Amino acid sequence: MNREVLERLYDEEAEGVYRYVLALAGREEVAKDLLQDVFVKIANGGMSLAKVRDVRAYLFRTARNLFIDHRRREQSGRERGERWEREFGLEARGPDPDQRELVDWLEDGLAELPEEQRSAVVLHLWDEMSFAEIGEICEVSANTAASRYRYGIDKMRRRLRPLYEEMQQ
Repeated sequence: MNREVLERLYDEEAEGVYRYVLALAGREEVAKDLLQDVFVKIANGGMSLAKVRDVRAYLFRTARNLFIDHRRREQSGRERGERWEREFGLEARGPDPDQRELVDWLEDGLAELPEEQRSAVVLHLWDEMSFAEIGEICEVSANTAASRYRYGIDKMRRRLRPLYEEMQQ
């Protein structure tokens, strides 16, 4: 692959792919490794992008598949007890204890979602992908992607309702 094309593709898509694998993996160092693996695979000619209908979807699907492979290796080798790390810039808002509690609730709630729902929520909210794009990445229909998103958001709302009611008092 042409170096300039690869650099342009990286510049345009790396941030979104990184956020996605970070949401899946929950650890910054793993997300960085997976992001690198995605682009190394492309650079090494793992698949000719000329044959790919939607390059962006291909990148996210590749990232997802690499994450699944990583998780399988990780689960077989060590216990998965680490807490989902704080990301997406939320902690940068300041040391306000109420805000910190809200961020913790959001992070914990997102981490508790099944992987399929978490993927749909992150890709739709943070990467502004359509359900058709999410479906292509996750290899499901657009309707299934939308359902996963809706179920994930519903779970997040139920989780946040007690905190919201407490803050209203």
